[in-house]
Amino acid sequence: MIRFVEENKAMTVNFLYDKNHKLINCAKKGTIAFVDNFLELTKNGEVRKVSSYLLNEEIRTLPKRKIHIDAKILIKSGQKIKIEVSDGINKLSFENGYPDKAKTRPINKEDIIKQIKKTGNTIYEIDKLDIDLGDGLFINLKDLNEMRRDVLTKLDNVRMSNKTGIKERDYESTLKTDNRSITVNVKVETKMQYEAARQYACNIFTENLELYHSLKNEIYPVIKEGFQIPNFSKYMICDYGALGALVNIKESAIVHSDYMLNVTNSYSVNNLINLNVNTICLSPELKTDQIIDLVNSYNSSYIEVLLYGKIELMKMKYDLNSDNSNTSLIDRNNKKYFIKRVKDIYYLISSDNVDLVNDALKFKEAGVKNFRLDFYDETYEECDRILKKLCNKI
Repeated sequence: MIRFVEENKAMTVNFLYDKNHKLINCAKKGTIAFVDNFLELTKNGEVRKVSSYLLNEEIRTLPKRKIHIDAKILIKSGQKIKIEVSDGINKLSFENGYPDKAKTRPINKEDIIKQIKKTGNTIYEIDKLDIDLGDGLFINLKDLNEMRRDVLTKLDNVRMSNKTGIKERDYESTLKTDNRSITVNVKVETKMQYEAARQYACNIFTENLELYHSLKNEIYPVIKEGFQIPNFSKYMICDYGALGALVNIKESAIVHSDYMLNVTNSYSVNNLINLNVNTICLSPELKTDQIIDLVNSYNSSYIEVLLYGKIELMKMKYDLNSDNSNTSLIDRNNKKYFIKRVKDIYYLISSDNVDLVNDALKFKEAGVKNFRLDFYDETYEECDRILKKLCNKI
């Protein structure tokens, strides 16, 4: 099977030709081979081999992963035959029937080892087998095999029914609320976006250092890598490391937390409130109904919802733009991901916008008081249209 990346099509290669159009069964590295154009391809591009007979055979012959277990077997006169197995976490046993006195040849340890270690197509492999065998006893090997199968089935059932528990820690809720009115917070990248936002009653933030320094009396900073915390009245923090810097900020400062802190539950909201964060943006991973459930169960006026914007997907120190020729990446589905640089850190930005502006009234009725808009490459007119739409909703 090969895939043509440019046109995202795949085919199974049944006939392979050399440059003289003769059939061949393989092509060596560095040579040119030809296939029939059943897919009616029209573009040149990269070809990838995604499967092959040899690769499939190699995978098929790989040794199966086994769960290593220990076993014990007790065969004593007058006592039920007992087999016990343990995978290191679960330990269980199975009893069945009594051994008979041997009339001719008694069973020996070699017979028992051979039968008990026959785990066959199960996921288990017996590493250690302890045998406590009385003298002159006989048991049917068929019965021994059945006991082995039964005890391993029991172990299967126990392992499948065991679920990792959720460790919960009690915490004292310090629910805070106030009579704040509806607030819109806007993050901008450009001067034109700022000009559009300032026409509306909203708080404006930026992580663009140049823009911040030119408008520092009218715009608030987003604290990121390399951004010095100034003595100002409002901030937005984007990671938990920045929380440690809050001790140096004057007590009257208003601190907003970004969605990058990945707040998804009331426990996180409660912790940030205890750290004197004033507005807490929920994770954009939450769906509308999940946000409303959280607000209903923890009705705090500190909660903020991101209604519009492109999401930061990844940050790295690897220079994706060393020659200054790339401002974006394009994946195989032709989706664009923007590259943004802040100091020596590179951010990968989603190609699609979160857009929950139509749900703004629903959030407001649930008790949300803070709404967030993030502008990245929007024009003045686009920013104005989105802000106007939001104001009409709330």
